[in-house]
Amino acid sequence: MFPTDSKFLRIYVSALLIAFQTPTLRPDPATAPAASTNLVAQPAEIPSENDTYVISNGDKLNYRVIEDRDDPRVLSVSPTGEIEVPYYGRFQVAGKTLAQAAADIRKALEKDLYNRATVLISVEDTARRAASLKPKQIFVVGQVRSQGAQELPADEKYMLSQAIVKAGGFSSFANGKRVQVIRKTPDGKGERLTVDVQAVFRDGKIENDIPLKPEDMIIVPEKLVNF
Repeated sequence: MFPTDSKFLRIYVSALLIAFQTPTLRPDPATAPAASTNLVAQPAEIPSENDTYVISNGDKLNYRVIEDRDDPRVLSVSPTGEIEVPYYGRFQVAGKTLAQAAADIRKALEKDLYNRATVLISVEDTARRAASLKPKQIFVVGQVRSQGAQELPADEKYMLSQAIVKAGGFSSFANGKRVQVIRKTPDGKGERLTVDVQAVFRDGKIENDIPLKPEDMIIVPEKLVNF
């Protein structure tokens, strides 16, 4: 039962009105503490200095494992293609790219010695590294409209027919049926390929076309009889 005294009722109603009219206080976004977030740092991927450089006997390599916190060491590639990996021993690296060698050494170290090994390898001989990055070339001579060197694309096959087209095509006296490709071989003797490029252009026989390799020499001979 509510009291019937009029004075008490007025006080009670006034208190209710004050309660309903008082604004709800909200935290100021500018001063309120930021919500807590848990950020997990992702390890940065550390790429090899040069993914295309192939290690050879006699190279000097800068070697470092980040987790060791040691200064980089200079390791020489032996005549048998190995380096002496600290705390591990001899490891074959010749014929691999810097990235491949680093990945293989990392696997070996993590298998036997380390929980985690971030291996960094770079080549010490900067002159040789620069030579490895030099664009590869082929050479076109003989009965074409524009003789000379051509640069091989780094990321795609470069076909013999493309080289002929870039050289301006066959001249009027060219023997396109017997185009010669002189190619170096590992034994240093070289080999000679004879290709009917005219059939590629005239008859669409793309099976006659061949991909070129660095240092190939393309010779377009002259017809024996011109009429």
